[in-house]
Amino acid sequence: MGFALARPGANALAASCLLASFMGTGSSFLAFAVIAAKRGMVAAEFPRKGIYYLGGLTRGPKTILAFAVMCIWPDWFAVIAGPLQASRW
Repeated sequence: MGFALARPGANALAASCLLASFMGTGSSFLAFAVIAAKRGMVAAEFPRKGIYYLGGLTRGPKTILAFAVMCIWPDWFAVIAGPLQASRW
């Protein structure tokens, strides 16, 4: 959101798409967790977790690295945010 507020003309569209991809991903995790809980589904490997997703590069390090790069080179935000938001879906 900060990138969109800092340079609305250059970053608003990319920031909006990036935020929507995060909200869409989070919503799908929560929706699945609700359905799984109602059906009594539990992952045997992770009995205490409500949400399970693949490990490796699909987890946080890629996102953290991308945001760090955005902060170091904010003029490239829209270019960096495009591939990041595309990988969220």
